[in-house]
Amino acid sequence: MTIALFAALNEIKDTLPGPLTITAWPGGECNRLFQIKSPSQQVALRLNHPEVPSLGVDRRREINILLNLSNEPWSPKLIAACPRWQLCHWAQGDAAPSGDDADLEFLTLALKQVHHHRPQGEPLNVAIQIQHLLTHAKPLPAHIHTFLLDQCRDYRFVKQPVLCHHDWHPGNLRVKGPEWTLLDWEFAAAGDPAMDLAGLCLGFELCEPQAQTLAENLGISAPRLREAQCLMSALAMVWYRANPRLARATSTSAEQWYENWSRVS
Repeated sequence: MTIALFAALNEIKDTLPGPLTITAWPGGECNRLFQIKSPSQQVALRLNHPEVPSLGVDRRREINILLNLSNEPWSPKLIAACPRWQLCHWAQGDAAPSGDDADLEFLTLALKQVHHHRPQGEPLNVAIQIQHLLTHAKPLPAHIHTFLLDQCRDYRFVKQPVLCHHDWHPGNLRVKGPEWTLLDWEFAAAGDPAMDLAGLCLGFELCEPQAQTLAENLGISAPRLREAQCLMSALAMVWYRANPRLARATSTSAEQWYENWSRVS
């Protein structure tokens, strides 16, 4: 076990009286997750990645959002948190199906329930977030950098932002019968629902007809969805360039992203 884990366990020892069974949980690209079983409860301990600037996260904003969502059945139930770790009740269930097996009716409902909220605090503008991450990332080729900045400058943030999770993928959506829990809210903020949809389409590997169905269900036009897909895929590409140690073999390269979207624009 790591020093960070020992330190966190020492800080939560009064919350979780032993004996404890601790299991390192697979998954999670930038944080480490542990399942902890005590005689009275089962919890999730997340050790936060320390490089906050390159991740583009706001730990305080995440905590405030979870506290405000405490009455929602689909929100993780926060027990305790600090900038270094977060402790929540364990969410039961399996990862939501993706790709051709994705349940579009369920995903529509989940998006609508999250977007129903209008949180206070600083909103997250994806175009600005991309420009922030570029300052921490490996420099892009000049023509791609210019093209990306043009896309960011052309984007207009919504006048009425809603609660957006910004990191929808099967591993963050646990389903057990009619119940579901949306995990890992560290990128959540008031934002553009089209961006949240685009992120979901990316994370769930949805095809274009599936994406269009969800957009129609949410009242999002095809041009808005395309713009959001361009920027959300750019956000993912730049994020991995700012965090190369976390990059996956399947991560989209800058050249691939430019090839895909320079034809569309």
